[in-house]
Amino acid sequence: MKKIDCTGLQCPTPVSKVKKYFDSIGEGEAIVLLDNEIANGNVTRYAMSHGYHVESREKDSVYEVVIEKRGCLEILEEEKKVSILISSDKLGEGNDKVGDTLMMRYIDVISEEEKLPTALIFLNSGVRLVCEGSKVIEGIKLLEEKRVKIYCSATCLKDYKLDDKLLIGKRVDMTEIVEIMNSAENLIKL
Repeated sequence: MKKIDCTGLQCPTPVSKVKKYFDSIGEGEAIVLLDNEIANGNVTRYAMSHGYHVESREKDSVYEVVIEKRGCLEILEEEKKVSILISSDKLGEGNDKVGDTLMMRYIDVISEEEKLPTALIFLNSGVRLVCEGSKVIEGIKLLEEKRVKIYCSATCLKDYKLDDKLLIGKRVDMTEIVEIMNSAENLIKL
């Protein structure tokens, strides 16, 4: 049985490691070692959502999650058009450093997901994320390579004096932004 040691790792890294392993095999088992309840819950939910058999137990302050991928139930869901409106270059409120880190991790995680959004729409200070100097530009480029449409407010680019700094995405006006938002079945605002 494969052992995946995720002790000392913060989410989403344990889920990413488990996903990478199970994506690389047809069938098999792994025991995942975790040292915090949040990671245990996230890994367990991930495995269950993919139809894997899961058993979790705590032993000496370490969670052992046994995951088995055999003849898994295929979970079929209808694909929905999801657009994400990103109106800030930081995720959350408060500490700027934490907000930067959270946004970097968010972009990294969604770029690795199987279910991708249809579009990312950048407004307000969010336009900084698709311009020169962006710490997340590689993740956004990866999303575009995976056919996620990237849109950027022309008005916001002009207002933030970034007209000539745009690296990725299509400049759009408010009419186009409203059309994109209205065509989405689900709209997520960050």
